[in-house]
Amino acid sequence: MINLANTPYSSTSALLNSTLDTLGHYGFEDIQSGLDKPKVKDKLHKTRELAYVLPHERKLAGLTKTYLEGRANKWNTPKLLYNIDKPRAGSKSSSFGLHVVGAEGAVAEITILSTVATLLKKFSMQDFVVHINSIGDRESKIRFVRELNNYMRDISSELPSTVLQDFKRKESLLALSRLLEQGHTLAYTAPDPVEYLSDDSRARLREVLEYMEHMNINYELDKTLLGSVDCWDNTIFEFRIPKEDAYVPVARGGRYSTLARRVYGKKLSSVGVIIDHDLSGRTAFGQVKNINPKFFISWLGDEARASAFSVMENFHDSGIPLAKLISSSCIAEQMKYSEKLDVPYIIIIGYKESMDNTAIVRNTATRVQKAVPMSQLVSYVSRLKV
Repeated sequence: MINLANTPYSSTSALLNSTLDTLGHYGFEDIQSGLDKPKVKDKLHKTRELAYVLPHERKLAGLTKTYLEGRANKWNTPKLLYNIDKPRAGSKSSSFGLHVVGAEGAVAEITILSTVATLLKKFSMQDFVVHINSIGDRESKIRFVRELNNYMRDISSELPSTVLQDFKRKESLLALSRLLEQGHTLAYTAPDPVEYLSDDSRARLREVLEYMEHMNINYELDKTLLGSVDCWDNTIFEFRIPKEDAYVPVARGGRYSTLARRVYGKKLSSVGVIIDHDLSGRTAFGQVKNINPKFFISWLGDEARASAFSVMENFHDSGIPLAKLISSSCIAEQMKYSEKLDVPYIIIIGYKESMDNTAIVRNTATRVQKAVPMSQLVSYVSRLKV
């Protein structure tokens, strides 16, 4: 949980309004305004009740229902959404969430990780470490749970009674989570989910890790970071900050697309994070400001995308709005989207530019373009007449 006493803010209002400024820069919308409002909501029928392991999983299940009622599964373009919980009477803490809905690729995880990293630096918590794990796709989870079941069966005589009951109810992952909560030695000899990842899931995890290395984000692969197989697929992560001799979590998230399929039988890609904070002083907050970006960033390839996210962070720090299309690495699709926005300038990063540490700045009206060193990009665009 974020303790306001350790931030530059004197009240919850100041923290949340500062957060909203950053979310506006990155293109996030309030979940209430970002979702469609059909006259008749799609009828949703639960296919099963789930066994939740983590506190935020129920909240994510509720958000998934909201997405589907807003027909998010029928969107052509992914959306970046946020929700801020209203504090309950007498409560000492609250939370807000960031979500990328409708994006299949690892760019969704990268967008969330990048945004949270920017926020924590803004909160004077730049010494965070990202703990990350992957339980993989459906194939990976089946293999991992099978091995975990075998492990639990072999050690069943040594399990505490409450953990044994979970195992007998075929909730092996919940049983393992309880062992971890108790710090039981048996938890640390359990199977590692990363060892059972499919090729696709392994490639996705590698892509996310390479991004964090490029952005100099400290991370640790952590096999103890788990959740319900009915909620998560592929990446699960937790941002932690140092406190005395330990690290305390301030944000937890990952890809929770499984919820839509397991609960409602619908396909919907969702990646998100929940950030907890304490309450102090005023708690009212405003809205994301309507920003009209004059620049659009386009990239081609994984190396270029990592460079593009570095540019986004630099532009944020300099207060320069920057539009983007996170759902595609196809230059043609990105250019088509930029035309709809009618921006005066496009910043283009391809493989060559990422290797040369440059970016192309193109005037959309004259088509004149110039290669600019990354170190000079902010100062260069600041001098352009827009």
